Amino acid sequence: MPFVRGPAAVIRDAGPRDARDIARIHVGAWHDAYAGIVPEGYLRRLSAMRFTRRWLASLAATPGGTLVATAAGGRVVGWVAMGPSRDEDAADAGEVYAIYLRAEQWGRGVGRALLAAAERRLAGDGHRLASLWVLEANQRARRFYARLGYSPDGRRASLRLGGKELHELRYRKPLR
Repeated sequence: MPFVRGPAAVIRDAGPRDARDIARIHVGAWHDAYAGIVPEGYLRRLSAMRFTRRWLASLAATPGGTLVATAAGGRVVGWVAMGPSRDEDAADAGEVYAIYLRAEQWGRGVGRALLAAAERRLAGDGHRLASLWVLEANQRARRFYARLGYSPDGRRASLRLGGKELHELRYRKPLR
């Protein structure tokens, strides 16, 4: 049973049957969102089959930690994963680990609805803040988060993908 109806989607808890769709969106969104940011060779090596196995394990280990948005006919068009913050300095925060949509859903309100549902889940779990990490070079995502009340808190991190050093910024938002 769905628990949220968004502008063009129904949002519900993800289950093992969604693992393949989540993995395909995960890989596709990396190609769409990170082209020109993440090295092309790294993106080419992403495998929906490997991601499906990881998602099956993750969904079994953390029920309720991932939500999917479905469009007409039940087709999964996006997802968000959330839970307690992994940051040592953020004991009071919940974290949005990742949110991805099919590119054709960008700008249609589905991402906003998914993020709002994740925030409600985090608040319901007792978190006072929501945090997330975003690639500094991903201007589209940074504008999206800023429009929804998130702002950088000054914390930065670096990671290496495909031989390239990338920088992330932590964004936070108070939960009501």
